[in-house]
Amino acid sequence: MNLYLISQRSNNDYDTYSDAVVAAETAEDARVMYPRDGKSILRNPPDAARCCGGHWVTDPKLVKVKLIGVAKLGTKRRVICASYHAG
Repeated sequence: MNLYLISQRSNNDYDTYSDAVVAAETAEDARVMYPRDGKSILRNPPDAARCCGGHWVTDPKLVKVKLIGVAKLGTKRRVICASYHAG
C-alpha cells in the first residue's frame, strides 16, 4: 500500500476539497478516490456527479497524483486526511 497526495485545482470555490493524502494500491486507484470517504466514485461519472455535490472534480483526468511514501504494513485503503475549504 502506498501513500499518495491527490489534488485538484479546477473546482476551487468555497465548500470544496483541494487536496488529500490517501492510502491506495496504485496511483490510478488514488486518482478515483473521493476525499471525503475514499469511495471510488470517479470510475462512474453519474455517481461522481451525484455524490461529489460540487465538492470535488468529476473527471479523474483533473486529479493530480503524487507518490509521497509507502504506508505502514497493514494499512487499508482509505483517506488519511483531506483539505476542505468551507465557506
